[in-house]
Amino acid sequence: GVPQIFVPGGMDYIVQGKEEDIAPRFSGRPFYPHNPVTVLVRTSGDEMERIGDFVAEKLNRSRGRVYVLIPARGFSMYCHPGEPLHDPEADARLIKTLKEKLSPEVHYEELDSHINDENFARRVFEVALGAIGG
Repeated sequence: GVPQIFVPGGMDYIVQGKEEDIAPRFSGRPFYPHNPVTVLVRTSGDEMERIGDFVAEKLNRSRGRVYVLIPARGFSMYCHPGEPLHDPEADARLIKTLKEKLSPEVHYEELDSHINDENFARRVFEVALGAIGG
C-alpha cells in the first residue's frame, strides 16, 4: 500500500561492458562510452514497447497509489538532440505503450520536459509531497 512514483529514467539504454565487449545482438546500434569500462547501448523501439508492457503490468498490480510522470523530451542525459542515444521514435513507443496499458487508477502525467529539466524535477517533488501527505 505504499505510494509509488515511476519515472522512466535511463530506460533509453542498456548497460554493457567495454566497447569491445558489446554483445553481438547490439552490434550496429548507437552507443555512448559512459566511462572506460561501461558502454550504454540504445534500446530499440521494440524493446521500449516490451519495457512499457512490463512496467505497466507491475504498476497495475500495486496496492498503493501509483503516479507515472513522463518526461516526453527524453529519459537520460545522452538523449538530447545531437547526442548518440537520441531516438524520439523509440521513446514514443514506450510512452504509447504505458498510456495504453496502465490502469485508469494509475495517475499518468506527461510533461513537455527532459528528465533533467528543473520543471520536471519540481513536478516530481510536488507529486511526492502530495503522495505522502506533505
